[in-house]
Amino acid sequence: MTIPTFHVDLDRPPEQRWHGIELHKDAACELLSYYVNDLGGLEQFDELLSSYRDAFVPPDYVSEMRAMAELIGRPEAEVLLSNLYYDAIKHLFGCTTFAVDTPDGPLHARNLDWGTVNAMLSRHTLRVEYSRAGKPHFVVVGWPGYAGALSGMAHGRFSVTLNAVLSDDPPELAPPVTFLLRDVLDTAREKLGRMNLCF
Repeated sequence: MTIPTFHVDLDRPPEQRWHGIELHKDAACELLSYYVNDLGGLEQFDELLSSYRDAFVPPDYVSEMRAMAELIGRPEAEVLLSNLYYDAIKHLFGCTTFAVDTPDGPLHARNLDWGTVNAMLSRHTLRVEYSRAGKPHFVVVGWPGYAGALSGMAHGRFSVTLNAVLSDDPPELAPPVTFLLRDVLDTAREKLGRMNLCF
């Protein structure tokens, strides 16, 4: 299966970075509907979403998600709630990842251990290539309508995977971990050697 690549230019204003995502509108709508329904619908989060967004979601991400919502013709709240899905249910599952040395350098792979009906995640996976100054900066495994990062590779620097660990710790209000991971891919400068990310 060929995974399509979507390019995001981080030098553009946040509201312009996802232009072209409307070409994946049907996939985005299918995924948004599934995840919003899986969380019980927008109604129960109506008041909480805006206050959480204002307190914890960085303005650039808010602008990106607002623009995505307009481009695919869905409510901004749906895009926001779907982008918070991992944080909302991470206490229910863990994921699998591994890293091994190979003759060509380290190989880092991840298995997203949650399912969807009709293999939606597999069918709609995108390779999202972020650039700065006209050069590849980092790449993540993503989906239409999704602005965060679960797995990624910062070109020439490192690769990273978010791997939930099951625990009995109570949930806390904090910035979305998938946005934090994207920030790390964008801003961490230390070169850790050659990495290969398995898609």
